[in-house]
Amino acid sequence: MNQTIPNSLTDRDIVMNMLKDSKFALNSMSMALMETTNSQLRDIITNDFMASINEHYALSDLAISKQWYMAYLTPQEQLRNQLLLINQTNNI
Repeated sequence: MNQTIPNSLTDRDIVMNMLKDSKFALNSMSMALMETTNSQLRDIITNDFMASINEHYALSDLAISKQWYMAYLTPQEQLRNQLLLINQTNNI
C-alpha cells in the first residue's frame, strides 16, 4: 500500500532545508571566527567551518545532480522555474 501523505516532505524539501540551514551555520561560524580572540577556540571553529563547507558542497552537488537546484540558470530561468513550482504546489 503506497499512499502519499498530504503535506509530507519530499527528499527535495529535506535537502533544500538542509542547504538553507547549512548556509545559516556557515554564516554564523564566519561571524564567530571574526569575533573570536582566543586562538585555540579560533582553531576549533576553523576546523568545524572547513568541515561544514565540505558538507555544504556535498549537499549542493546532490541537489544539482538531482536537478532540485539549478545553479547554472540565468535569473530569468530561475524565476520561471520558481513560478512553475509555485503553480504546481497550488494545484495539488
